[in-house]
Amino acid sequence: MNGSPCPRLLRLRDSITKAILVVALMIITTTTAIAPQVEAADWIPSVAGNIPTDPKDAVRPLTVIDQDDIELSGMRNVYDLLLGRQTFNNFGVYRPLVLGLDRSAVLINGRRISDSNKDINILPISGVERIEIVGDSAAALRGGDAMGGAVNIVLKRNFEGLQIQASPTWTTQPGGEFGQGSVLWGSKVGNGHLTMGLDVYRRAPILEDDRSHSRTSYTPGGPFADTTGVSVGGNTIYLDDTQGRTIARPLGNCKDSAYIKGLTNPRGHPGTGCGFSYAAVSWHSTPSNRYNRESLFLNFDHPLGNNADMYLDFRAGWDKIARRWAPSIGRFSFSPSEALQQQLLQDPEITSVPDSIQVDHRFVGHGNRFWETDTDAYDLTVGFRGTIFDTVHYNTYVRYYRHDAAQIANTFVSNSLIQRATNEGRYDVENPLSTDPVHLAAIRETSITETRDVVTDHKTARVSFDGSAFALPGGDVKWALGTVFAREEQDLTYTRHDVNHTVYPSSDVLGSSGESFSGARQRWSTFTEIALPVIRDWDILLAGRMDDHDDVETTFSHQIATRYQVHRLLVLRGSWNRGSRAPSLSSLHTPETSGYPYVCDTKTFTGDLKDCPRHQVLSTGGGNPNLKSEDAETFNVGTVISFQLFSLSVDWFQTRLTKVAGGLSAQEIIDLEVEGRLPSGAAVIRDGDLITKIVNPTLVNSVENDIDGFNVRANMEWPTQWAHVGFDAYWVHITKNEARINGETLPGDFPRNRVHALIRVSRDSVTAQWSAIAKSGYSNTAGSASYKAWMGHNMSIRWRDALGVDGMDLNVGVLNIGNRGPSIAAQEQIDFSQDATRGRTFFLTAKISFDP
Repeated sequence: MNGSPCPRLLRLRDSITKAILVVALMIITTTTAIAPQVEAADWIPSVAGNIPTDPKDAVRPLTVIDQDDIELSGMRNVYDLLLGRQTFNNFGVYRPLVLGLDRSAVLINGRRISDSNKDINILPISGVERIEIVGDSAAALRGGDAMGGAVNIVLKRNFEGLQIQASPTWTTQPGGEFGQGSVLWGSKVGNGHLTMGLDVYRRAPILEDDRSHSRTSYTPGGPFADTTGVSVGGNTIYLDDTQGRTIARPLGNCKDSAYIKGLTNPRGHPGTGCGFSYAAVSWHSTPSNRYNRESLFLNFDHPLGNNADMYLDFRAGWDKIARRWAPSIGRFSFSPSEALQQQLLQDPEITSVPDSIQVDHRFVGHGNRFWETDTDAYDLTVGFRGTIFDTVHYNTYVRYYRHDAAQIANTFVSNSLIQRATNEGRYDVENPLSTDPVHLAAIRETSITETRDVVTDHKTARVSFDGSAFALPGGDVKWALGTVFAREEQDLTYTRHDVNHTVYPSSDVLGSSGESFSGARQRWSTFTEIALPVIRDWDILLAGRMDDHDDVETTFSHQIATRYQVHRLLVLRGSWNRGSRAPSLSSLHTPETSGYPYVCDTKTFTGDLKDCPRHQVLSTGGGNPNLKSEDAETFNVGTVISFQLFSLSVDWFQTRLTKVAGGLSAQEIIDLEVEGRLPSGAAVIRDGDLITKIVNPTLVNSVENDIDGFNVRANMEWPTQWAHVGFDAYWVHITKNEARINGETLPGDFPRNRVHALIRVSRDSVTAQWSAIAKSGYSNTAGSASYKAWMGHNMSIRWRDALGVDGMDLNVGVLNIGNRGPSIAAQEQIDFSQDATRGRTFFLTAKISFDP
C-alpha cells in the first residue's frame, strides 16, 4: 500500500469532513439571539481559529510575539526575526517550522500571502503590531500548507500620532552590518481611521575570506580534502597513467590568478591539481548577501452606518538582492596543442596523450558571476464587515496580490562555444587571464547573460460568517463558516543569451541551472469551525475544510481539538488532525532542471569518509505533472500548569507524512550506485572514473516522514519592590525524525534539542534583557563528521522617555556576544541555521513618538 490509507479510511475521512459542514449549516438555521463575547470591532480573528476568540483563551497552542519582544530582539527585518535561523526563530518557536516552510501557512492580517509565494522579506517590521504562531496543525483552518502550523503577522491599524525610528548596527568583523529606518503615522480621517508607514532596510554583504570558517586555507602541497574556501575546479586535467589509473595534473603554471598550484588528490585521484580560491572573490549566500528594501503599508477603516465597516489594506514593497559568486566552473574536453602534448609526455607516469583531454577549469578571465534581483510586490484588499440579525458577524473581501522578481546574472559560459574556441586555439585554457586580443575576443563571444523573471499573480474573494447558537451546559455554542475562491498564476522564465543575443539552453550554460515553467490553479475552499462548551471548563472544537482544485484532486482536512480546565492550576489539551496538501505548481510543471551539488565519490574514494574530497557535479531532475496530494496525520497532547507567578506548558506531538513528493539526493544516488541498488530512472554517468552527470528521477509520491517530539515553555513573572523580573524558556526535543523513500530509510541525522531562554528585568523606564539560543550537535548526512553544539548570547537595554524627553525611546544591545561562528562538520558542510556568519553585532535603535 506504500503508506497510502485504504479506501475505507478515505471514505471515513471525507464523511467526517462533510458531516462537520452539515452540522455547521444546521447550527446557522437554529441561531438564537445570544450576544457574542467578542465585539465586531475585534474583527481580525486569532490565527488559532476562525471563531473570534481572545488569544489567551485559544484551545490550540498559541504563541504571541508583541512589539516589546520585537524591539528587544534587535532584529530589524521580519525575515530575520522569524526565519533567519531556519526552523528555529529568535523566540525559540520550532513549530510550525518543524515540517518546513512549505507546510507552514504564512498570513498577513489573517490572509495568506499566496498559495505559492511566502516572501516576508518585504514586510515593514516597524508596522508589525504582533505575530501569532500556532504550535499545532492548522490544515483544517488554513489549508494543506498549514500541516505544521500557521504564522499570522498583524500590522498596525489603530495607531495615533507620528513615529520616527532609526536603527544602525556595527559588526566587529568586516561586512554584514545592517540598518533600518521608518516613519509611521496614524490619525482619524473623517469618521474613519488611517494608519500608514514607510520602512527602509539595508544590509551589507560578507566576503567569504572575511570569516575564519570560510576563508581560504590550505597547506602547500597538501590534499584538497584539507582545504577551506578552495575549489578542486581550478585548472586540472585528468589522464591515464602507465598503470591504467586516472591521474591528475595541473594545466599551465597556475599563476597570475586565484589559482593554487600543487594540491594533491583532486577528486580523490592520485596526482596534483590546480585549485581555485573562490573564498577570495565570493560573498556568503543568504542571509549574508547585499540586500536593500523599501516597504510601504496602509490600513484604512471607515464605518458604514451602525452595523457595517469598510476596510482597505494596501502593502507595497521593493527590494534588491545582490549575490556574487566565483567565476563559472566547467568540466569539458579539449584537443591539446602539440606543445602541451610534448610537455605532458615528459612526465614519466604518462606514456601517451589522448586527442581529447578532460579538464576542470575556472573561467577567471570571464569574471565573477553576479546576480542582481529586483522584486516588486503589491497587495491590495478591499472588504466589508459587520453584523446581521444582531448575532451573526460577516466579513467579506476581494484581494489582489502580485509578486514580480526579475533577475539578471553575469557571467556564465557556453559549454559548446568554449570547447570550440579552445579547440581552435582562440581561448587560452592554460592562461585564462591572457591579454591577447584573440583570447579576449573569445571571452566576449563565449560569455552568457542569464535573465530570470518569476511572477506570482494571486486573486482572492472570500466571505465568512460567525456567531452564536444554542446554549450547552458550559455556555453558548460558537460557529464560523465561509468560502474562498482563489486563482493563482505563476510564471518562471529563463533566458540565456550571448553578446549577439543568441539564446542557449541551460544544458549548454556552465554555472547555471533552472528551467522555465508556467502554471495556474483555481481553488474553491469551504471551511467551518464549531466550538462546543460541553460543560463548564471543557471545550471541544471541530473544524473542517475542503479545497477543490481545478488541476489536482480535491483535498480534505479536519481537526478535533479539546481543552479541559481540570483545576485552576491545571489545563489539559489535545488534538487529532488529518490534512492533505496539493502539490505546488512548480513541482507539477518544472521541466528537467540542472544543479551542481557537492558530493563525495564513494566509488573511487576508499579512505576514511571524513577525508573524502567533495566536489561539484552536474545533477538533473524535474517536476511531475502526475503528482498527487500528500497526506498528514498529527496528534498533539499537552498540559498547562499555572501558578500566580509561574506557568509551564508541555506538548507532545507526532506527525506522519505520507505520499510526499520527493526524490533522492545526488549523494544518495552515488552511494546506492556503489551498493548496486540504484532505483529506476536514477543514473551516475562517468567518463572513466570521473562523474560527469547524475540523473535524478522526477518527483514521485514516494516519501514518508515521521516526526515526534516535545514542546516545552516555561514563564515566570516576579514583581519586586525594586524591579519586575520576567523569565521565558523554550525547549524543543525531537525524539524521531525519519524519512523513507519506497519504504527504505534515508540516511541522515538531526539536532535533538533546541533551547531559547531569556531573562528580562524592568525598573521604571529601563528594561534589560539577556537571551541565549542553543542547538545540540548532530552528524552530517554521510555520518562521517559531526556538527558541534552551538550556543549564542544576546543582550539589549531599552530606555523609555530617554534623557527626559517624552516619547523618545533608546534601545541598545549586542547580538552574538561571544562572536560564535557557525558549526562545521567538514569541507563545504557548514550549518548556517544560527545566522552566526555576521558575528558579534552592536545595535542602536532610536525612536521618537509625537502624540496627535
